Amino acid sequence: TVSSNVADSVGKDTILFFEATPGSEWRTDISAAIEGIKIHDIDIYNTGFKLRTGGTNAADFPLPEVVAFTIRECLNRQIALKFTAGLHHPFRHRDEEFRKRIHGFINIFAAGAIAIRHNISEYELINILEEEDPATFEFTDEYFSWDKYRVTAEDIKYSREALTISFGSCSFTEPIEDLQKLNLL
Repeated sequence: TVSSNVADSVGKDTILFFEATPGSEWRTDISAAIEGIKIHDIDIYNTGFKLRTGGTNAADFPLPEVVAFTIRECLNRQIALKFTAGLHHPFRHRDEEFRKRIHGFINIFAAGAIAIRHNISEYELINILEEEDPATFEFTDEYFSWDKYRVTAEDIKYSREALTISFGSCSFTEPIEDLQKLNLL
């Protein structure tokens, strides 16, 4: 198989991420793709799901419901999850170029870490993903919190290894500059 060949060539710790393009039946499409990955991972655990969270058109930015559903599905099936595109800024905000609200990478990673630690519902995941006020997130050396949920540094580490692995951004500097402006880096 492709994943076996990649593992043999690149290394056993390499994870391949597969992306599905959800259509009008996005719940069914995402579930089917994640279930296919789960079946594949029975033989060799080296695949995960990639969700596109932005792009060059406004339609490329999925609704918070889609992101929340994907996080929950991956958590339920113990599938690694990667996000790609559109995550230049830490927090959800209105983007004037696309004339819509777009996702923030802290919102997404907070949702994943809180979901894995507190087993929250999709509805609660959506609330985290839609949060636009950075002041509602508290960060210390030992934990971060949002609303009534607290997640320790150990929880974050586990979430980054088991669920929300990474994100891609077309910009290397924008995420860093934003975190510096917010005194988070």
